[in-house]
Amino acid sequence: MAKRWLFGTLIGVMMLGTLPQLVRAQSGSDPVPVGPSSSALSGPMCPSGNCGGHGWQYRMPTFPYMPILHPNPMGGPPPCPSYEDDDACFVIISAQYVPFWRHRMKDHVLAVVDPIPFDDPNPAPVGSPVAATFRDVRSEFQHGYGLSVGFFNQDHVWEFAGFYVQPEEATFQVTRPGQLSSFFFNPPVGFEGTGASLWDNADVMRMHFKNQLVNAEINSRWFDGGDGTEVEFLIGVRFLLQAEKLALFTSDDSEQIAVIPETEATYTVKTNNRLLGGQIGAGISQWVTHHLAIGINTKLGLFANYADIDLSLVRGDGLVGIDGGQNKWGISALNDTGAFVSLNGSCWRVLVGYRALWIWGLATAQDQIDFNLGNNRGRGDVNGSVLYHGPMAMIDFVF
Repeated sequence: MAKRWLFGTLIGVMMLGTLPQLVRAQSGSDPVPVGPSSSALSGPMCPSGNCGGHGWQYRMPTFPYMPILHPNPMGGPPPCPSYEDDDACFVIISAQYVPFWRHRMKDHVLAVVDPIPFDDPNPAPVGSPVAATFRDVRSEFQHGYGLSVGFFNQDHVWEFAGFYVQPEEATFQVTRPGQLSSFFFNPPVGFEGTGASLWDNADVMRMHFKNQLVNAEINSRWFDGGDGTEVEFLIGVRFLLQAEKLALFTSDDSEQIAVIPETEATYTVKTNNRLLGGQIGAGISQWVTHHLAIGINTKLGLFANYADIDLSLVRGDGLVGIDGGQNKWGISALNDTGAFVSLNGSCWRVLVGYRALWIWGLATAQDQIDFNLGNNRGRGDVNGSVLYHGPMAMIDFVF
């Protein structure tokens, strides 16, 4: 899916590259010159007293936080402030709605169906039907909210931005009395269950997954353009917290006999990835009507990742069998890409689009699971990747 998405991004960039030629062919004239003394900027479309008392109307950026430097060849209000007007509006405040879906976990088997529906000393035969995989946990829609402040001067913007994607939980349960067999072995004392193993010929198995995302960044943006096309470049510093929790509950006898706390257990993995590093970015946007623009942008980042991995195994009556984990350093990278359409007014803008955030070099909860319960530290794998994607909406105001 990621390959198809990246291919579509490339096609979009190629299409945007052809728009300036189409616009010039239709307009048949050069863009209006920009500057405070230009007579072309006078008239009812640029009255005085707009944008906090400045004499020029402000054309909102078609890029997030990027002022338009040149007039829109499709018509509409002239750009304001000019890149030559040092006294124009300096602050852009943006409120964002950035929901995400996290792609599902890997399709690794958690449990199979044992043809023998009662406790016996033998594991399930090779080739037994699959009862549950980690991918069975559905990816839930996660609401996210962002805020940014941009300070610009001529062709440069300092941007302070962040977003928060609230935790979302998802659960998958399978019930097959006496027939669910997982692969955990070497349990600590007190976790034997009935028969050969608490995880062999069990009645109920349940996966509970939770994840969260927090982002903060400071960027320096600069830009140029003409004939209705704007190009932007970016360099900045970024912090990202990506956290997950995966709990695997097993009940050995709740369906066949009764709820017996001594024959129930929950194996839980928690991971916290703290990424800090630098990023670069670029993008392009194009006016298509008087007030409408389209665009695409991308960021690439390289980070140091300090990952916390916590591991626990707790019996139904509270007995702790495992309380461990480890800390790991790693190198992470990300690609943050979006495509959008924006409706631009004199001192405001509304933007909608779609965004994908792909992160490599993470300690994901699934990758830490070791079926050998004698390992109380987890696998310490910091080579996982996660793809978040979803629609986005933004409203900007300039002051």
